[in-house]
Amino acid sequence: MGLESKEIIQINATIIAGFIVLLTLVNLFYSPYAPRDVLQADQAKSYLIAWISTIVIIPFSVSAILASFESIRPAKWGMRVGFGALVSVLIYLINFLRPQ
Repeated sequence: MGLESKEIIQINATIIAGFIVLLTLVNLFYSPYAPRDVLQADQAKSYLIAWISTIVIIPFSVSAILASFESIRPAKWGMRVGFGALVSVLIYLINFLRPQ
């Protein structure tokens, strides 16, 4: 039993929404409105996190678009690339955001 286009679109939408929420929470620490006792870094880290988010979101977005055109096989490959990017970015963010 394989994935249908509807299921692929739901998976992609869930991952995109979850990653955006995660990045919103992470980015709160790097906003200029964060309390001084919380980790507060320069604005460059905030921009870096925003660019990193595009690395994860784009493969899932392309996969959802391909699934909506009933191109199931390329959509599954897009999901695989997206999951690889997601794991890589999460490992990088864990090491990058760890308190020194």
